[in-house]
Amino acid sequence: MTKLTIFYGFNILFFFTFFGCVPSTTVTRIYLQEVEVHGPMNSSPVHITDSSESSITISPRIAFNTKNTLTGKIDDHTLVNSQGFFQVDTIYNGDGTFSFQESPGVNKYQYEENNLTWYAPDVTASLDFDLKISKSFAFFVGGNYSVVKQKPIWGALFGIGLMGTGETAAFRFDVGLNIQEIPYNAYTIVSVTTTNSSGSINYVTDYYDISKKTQFNPFAAITINSFNKDWLFNMFFNAGYRSQSLVNFTPEDQVYHNPYYYGDVYVTEDLRGEVTAGIIDLTPGIYFNFGDSGRIILGAKFNWIVQIEDLDNSFQVLPMLQFDFIL
Repeated sequence: MTKLTIFYGFNILFFFTFFGCVPSTTVTRIYLQEVEVHGPMNSSPVHITDSSESSITISPRIAFNTKNTLTGKIDDHTLVNSQGFFQVDTIYNGDGTFSFQESPGVNKYQYEENNLTWYAPDVTASLDFDLKISKSFAFFVGGNYSVVKQKPIWGALFGIGLMGTGETAAFRFDVGLNIQEIPYNAYTIVSVTTTNSSGSINYVTDYYDISKKTQFNPFAAITINSFNKDWLFNMFFNAGYRSQSLVNFTPEDQVYHNPYYYGDVYVTEDLRGEVTAGIIDLTPGIYFNFGDSGRIILGAKFNWIVQIEDLDNSFQVLPMLQFDFIL
């Protein structure tokens, strides 16, 4: 058995050596250089609870954004030169085409600038439906619409609510899922290095994607409110936490420089940083009853955005106006 193994090993080595068929290794690395995303911050309606057994509540809602441009940083940008740019050399081929290679020994510095920009709408309009099945359980569903830089953006949510009431006060705990379109413009660098017995060959290509992706993110919120109909107005306080995915995509649109074709790129090392924001939401406010069939709700959403590195405006205040029509 030992002699047979040595014989086979010798023949395989002879075959690779004689015919030059030494296996090559190709390493492909993807780096997200810069990205712009568009869309509202995930939100949920304020659900006021009273002592009713069951009801259907239709709630149109408007939220106003006071800071509609945020910038932050995504990790794992390519290394850059001393001026902060990813430097490449242009290689001219004999057939009149050209390709790009990373300049040797030049890109050795960490990228220090912000490379994420989040454009939020000035106004987001929402419509929600809340089906209260009993004094302690409800199901809700809704949608939202906004426009950012002439891009129409849609979103939705659904979830369940658990509640309890006292004589003049109540609480409600909501859990659900936000579904939100996020348009994006993303610039990506792909570096491919092939190593074989002759040495290493590197080329660089770039992608510029203009597209959108639908993101799914959970949320949870609790609302405490008074419900005394003899008062001129009642108060509420809503607190919640939700996540929001902003960057998570596959580059698709290769920048076309000339007829030189690189072929399909098979990802082996995806070094793009993904971005998911965490949003802490505190919303105090008041509401006015009009008869037994409706409410006007006024509040301000105080949002703290976490989990994005070097974010310039992590604190947001969003005034909100909501109407409840009770059936």
